[in-house]
Amino acid sequence: MVHELQDQIASQVTLSPEGSKRVRIFEIDKDGRRQREFTGTEMLGNLHDVDMYAEVGGMRLNKSGFAC
Repeated sequence: MVHELQDQIASQVTLSPEGSKRVRIFEIDKDGRRQREFTGTEMLGNLHDVDMYAEVGGMRLNKSGFAC
């Protein structure tokens, strides 16, 4: 589930004390104009052909690895 991915990412980064302490998982549509945030209840296995992104305190990561 997406919330498990959020937990895993949160355990691998240092969250800023003044930040939201939140990992936001989202996708960007093909034309780059809209973002759709995942609520955390989605099953990862049901998300096909989706490029997922994570935002942690302004640092963006992609599902294939951390881009620091």
